[in-house]
Amino acid sequence: MSKKQIIKLLPLIILVLTALILVITLITTNMVFQKEHIIGLVLLSIIIVIQYIKTQIGYQVTGILLFLGIFSVISFIPSVVYIQLGFLHIEPFNLTIACIYTFVHRHELPDWLMDLWYGSSVKK
Repeated sequence: MSKKQIIKLLPLIILVLTALILVITLITTNMVFQKEHIIGLVLLSIIIVIQYIKTQIGYQVTGILLFLGIFSVISFIPSVVYIQLGFLHIEPFNLTIACIYTFVHRHELPDWLMDLWYGSSVKK
């Protein structure tokens, strides 16, 4: 793996390490898995498989996972902490990782969004 590939995988690596800490913490203490934890761990496992099979789609699905994490649908920290802004619940940890993701993929992100909005520009 090149240095550039490792940098692009940085948000996913941080999520995997955080998920490992989450599992170890919840197993060794009297805390229980909440639905946000279970959904997050299952989706993270699926994304790791997708990343291995198709790298480009793996990057994009990681962004979707972080988007879900920002709004507290999933969580990778032992206690589900969020900031409530009206009806929105924003999780600071996932917001931070999403900012790192945006910075790392700043050159590809506009193309991905344009492909999502207007359809793929690749002729088949």
